[in-house]
Amino acid sequence: MQGIRKLGTVQENLVEVSPFVFNGELLMFESVRERTPDNTRNGKHYLRLRRFPDGNRDVTSREEFSAMEVITEFGEDYTFGVPFVHDGTLYILSLIHI
Repeated sequence: MQGIRKLGTVQENLVEVSPFVFNGELLMFESVRERTPDNTRNGKHYLRLRRFPDGNRDVTSREEFSAMEVITEFGEDYTFGVPFVHDGTLYILSLIHI
């Protein structure tokens, strides 16, 4: 797998986006804010994981990013998260948004 390069903004008001590898797949962690265009939680903060195309390659456009598979949405009212993998387990550290 090649290195990860930041190519630009993938979506307005989407913050703390972190690509990472888990079980050999390239995934994206996102901290979704109230004004993120595809917020599915009525404007609340929450966390989301997406799978990159084929689980192994980067995207080259905002449209391709938007089409990425959403694996899960969780952590309503949480923000400023960071994923890390240790001994085959995915951990997400995050703060609650008050």
